Amino acid sequence: MRRKYSLKTKKEFIHLYRRGKTSVDRMMVIYAIKGQAENCRIGFSISKKVGKAVIRNRIKRQLREIFRSRITEFNDIYDLVVVVRKGSVNASYQQLNKVFTAHCKNLGLIYHEQGDD
Repeated sequence: MRRKYSLKTKKEFIHLYRRGKTSVDRMMVIYAIKGQAENCRIGFSISKKVGKAVIRNRIKRQLREIFRSRITEFNDIYDLVVVVRKGSVNASYQQLNKVFTAHCKNLGLIYHEQGDD
């Protein structure tokens, strides 16, 4: 994923933590706010408590791919921060996809269509 789709600075993360809407479950917390950039952006926060670097990087790669595949479904330009929790460690790609999509629908970031699961 290109840099233009990433949140990098501490200032951007803090802004989202303070002003963003939140959706929470045992696998992840998603903060979202309407973005000022020309496209949707995402950032990740994964503590060392979640696991070693191999596990943390695997989860980030999977979530990046889920975001990339769903970016056209967003109804506007948003900035997101995903805080990964320990419940994500043993989750499959399909489970992460389902949870991420549910959070996005819950926050009103993507439209919920009939027949979507």
